[in-house]
Amino acid sequence: PSPKHMISDETVRTIRKLVPEDVMHAIFTKYFNKVKVSIADMIKNKDYDSQNYRKTLGGDGQELRATYREGSFSRKKKGGHGVSIYDSDSQEVVGFKTVHRKNQEVQAFIDILDKITIDEDAIFYADALNLRDILISYLDFRNIDWFFPVKENNGNKDLRDVIVKAFNDNSDNSEVFSHESLEKISGRIEETSIKMMSADVLSEEIRSQYGKAATIVIVTRKTSKYCARNTNPDEQPRPTTTQRYYISSLKPTHENFRQLVHSIGVRWYFETHHNTLDSFFLQDKQALCDKDNINVTVAKNKILYNVTSYARQRLSQEGFRRTKFRTESSEKRKPLSFKMTRQALASDIYLAFKIITDYFIEEL
Repeated sequence: PSPKHMISDETVRTIRKLVPEDVMHAIFTKYFNKVKVSIADMIKNKDYDSQNYRKTLGGDGQELRATYREGSFSRKKKGGHGVSIYDSDSQEVVGFKTVHRKNQEVQAFIDILDKITIDEDAIFYADALNLRDILISYLDFRNIDWFFPVKENNGNKDLRDVIVKAFNDNSDNSEVFSHESLEKISGRIEETSIKMMSADVLSEEIRSQYGKAATIVIVTRKTSKYCARNTNPDEQPRPTTTQRYYISSLKPTHENFRQLVHSIGVRWYFETHHNTLDSFFLQDKQALCDKDNINVTVAKNKILYNVTSYARQRLSQEGFRRTKFRTESSEKRKPLSFKMTRQALASDIYLAFKIITDYFIEEL
């Protein structure tokens, strides 16, 4: 259109401020949070039966660094903290909410779960900061299974110490489920050991603080840097070992242990979702202060993320630019990157229109 008919930037900002968060979330839930096509096969996973696992929902928050609090002169006080619940198996966002601080994530998770529909057997995961009684009580009330990492913060030091002791001596001779794996990844060798035992080893005083806690887990990862040109083992860098501890409501069975191994393996995908929002959608570079404007920005990025994920998967399946869908016989093939997907859609308006049309009419 001619310049006199174009909408000004200020008009756009004003319109965005008129859309409340609950309306944006309703639009997102109605049209954009349904998993259109499963992309679990694109995840590098040694177990190709991944479609039969229960869904792992990761809850996490992300500070919008360029935003600022309205009415505050401190740049340390950000205008928004985007909280999301992410389907780690399908790699799509299923719900979101904007809060002021990271310590408000727990209530945000509860509010999101109250508004969305999830699989009855879904498993919820969040970081150690959110291992709180209010969230565990809510998940138990909803009969949603969960697992959380355990650290010394938030008053969980006693629990962590008991878990460490239980795996070190196992004086009760409890049954221990174990899984070992060895991978070579980008110049390093990773040896991973996952062990699980019943939470019965915990004292009643400690266990009663964690609702329906049924199992405890330890993950030991030994990482060694590898240099093929260095044939002398003594000159190779020393390996580093890390240990993480978890508590879960899943019962101590072989089937549930297999599920936990899978969930621990895919839980970190919502962290890559944060990186995509920062690098691809430039979420950290948007200097905003109005609450509704921030909410609309967060919602827009979640919508674009899900649609772009769908486009990325579809183009990878169809062999776009000779990129083939990951299968058992093509384990090293990678899907299109978000950057390549954006370039493909931006350079071909007809392809972009076809993808967005298919997104709305396709059902899984």
